[in-house]
Amino acid sequence: MKRQKYPDILTAAQAAAFLRVGRSTIYQLIAAGELESIPVHGHHRIPAKSVRKFMRKTSAKAL
Repeated sequence: MKRQKYPDILTAAQAAAFLRVGRSTIYQLIAAGELESIPVHGHHRIPAKSVRKFMRKTSAKAL
């Protein structure tokens, strides 16, 4: 399986695809402070490092 390379700044749709969740879940995570976001002309941009940090945090909780 080929790994897709993601940019350093993700759209909500890209972050959702990376985490395999819906876009509405991404917006809920942003509102809850679980994901960092940068407002750009009324849109959310999510730093890839924030997504990776969220993944590490949630996978540690699962253990």
